[in-house]
Amino acid sequence: MQYFKKLSDGQFPTVPPYLSRQSIKTAGQPAVTVNVYSKSASSRYEIYKRVIVKALKKSIKVWSRRDNKLKGDCRVVERNIRLIKSPAPVSDHNTNLDADLTNWAVSDPGNIFCLIDRPYAKNQTVESGMAVCIDQADIFARFNDIAAQVEDCP
Repeated sequence: MQYFKKLSDGQFPTVPPYLSRQSIKTAGQPAVTVNVYSKSASSRYEIYKRVIVKALKKSIKVWSRRDNKLKGDCRVVERNIRLIKSPAPVSDHNTNLDADLTNWAVSDPGNIFCLIDRPYAKNQTVESGMAVCIDQADIFARFNDIAAQVEDCP
């Protein structure tokens, strides 16, 4: 009831921006589009599903350390989260999630590569996070080759 009183008195609640998005283009030719997505810790959003997939409007394939709580998600058509199998081939050798601390994703379909600062784990919902997504075919192609083998949907 106190909130209605404040509204009737002309006071508005301060709501923090839970999500932020910034788009830039590189100066060189051809220009490359870079999108930066971020979320606050108080949002409690899961950055892969609630931020990246929603912004890209595409499925993604994710390479990241993971816990046993979050699994791949194939419930929404063309908005899937597929986990890349470990070990994965990189040039002439294999790498695995224990040896690699990076967190990245590629769109499926598309030419978008995203670098994420949080692993694919349940506890990242209570931490701030960000993703930098680059729309560039050459970068995408290199990482998409690594992402060829994905785990089955649960």
